[in-house]
Amino acid sequence: MPFNGLSNLDGVLDDLQERFKGEDGQMVEVVSPEGDSLAIGLGKSKSVLSYVSRTGDPPYYVSVGTGREDETISFLFSGEFSEFSGRNTISLEAARAAVRAFVQTGELSPLMSWEE
Repeated sequence: MPFNGLSNLDGVLDDLQERFKGEDGQMVEVVSPEGDSLAIGLGKSKSVLSYVSRTGDPPYYVSVGTGREDETISFLFSGEFSEFSGRNTISLEAARAAVRAFVQTGELSPLMSWEE
């Protein structure tokens, strides 16, 4: 779903959160003008962020939260389930703030913890 900068980003994320609410959830990619992408997990009460640079080559980064390592969360991503450790879960509010920062700067939010 296209959006024009920050002006309607929150509305688009609200709409997608409602659309994907339910058991499966969905990873949604936000792509910078340079081609870097940040995917956000939507449709669940917790989220995960996954970053891939424009080259598609490593390093890849994923959010780090306070969830338990022995739990998992999964989201549909390009038609396949992607499973993440519970330690990668973050609040939906924190994930959305990181997406806003990415849209503004094209960079990963320094307020988030990230791991390869």
